Amino acid sequence: MERLKSLSQAIWNGPFHIGRIERPVSVGDAIMKLMETTWRFGVILVIAGVAIWLFGVGINMYRTLASHPDAEKWQDAAYQPLLPKDIEASAVISPSRCPSGTPVVVTFKNNGRMSLGTLYFSFIARQKGRSKNLAAGKWYQSDAIIDPNQSWSGCWPIPELPNDLDLDNIEIKVSVQSVYEFEDD
Repeated sequence: MERLKSLSQAIWNGPFHIGRIERPVSVGDAIMKLMETTWRFGVILVIAGVAIWLFGVGINMYRTLASHPDAEKWQDAAYQPLLPKDIEASAVISPSRCPSGTPVVVTFKNNGRMSLGTLYFSFIARQKGRSKNLAAGKWYQSDAIIDPNQSWSGCWPIPELPNDLDLDNIEIKVSVQSVYEFEDD
């Protein structure tokens, strides 16, 4: 503890520490005191910068992880996600194939070696010729069990889109966020 105290005192004092100045004061003493004060100000800035950076990194990591639909599952080390690359996903707007209110047909194909039990996904909906994702921020969950080399299709509600858009002018895709193995208890 004593070593830590002396180390922190040495860093705080820095190479320009001259202690208390007694009168009469020389120009050299005044310059050294100014350099000592500048050193201490720099130490404060470095400590504050590191603290702000650590706080910012921590907050952003927490926001990112806490907002993900799998946040609670990730806390359990035994519950490991599978790779979304093992899934082929497609979406088509087809009101004639689905019940009212769920005009998007989503198809998942399991190219992996395990049965899938839970998929988290989102839609990417854009007007033709535009880049803005009109469906950003909404997550969906499918609990359909999909065996290896099998497909599953279901009807989903269209993401909240502006009312004046023509569905024929919308391109829609599916982005699989995470996939979990089916566990038969």
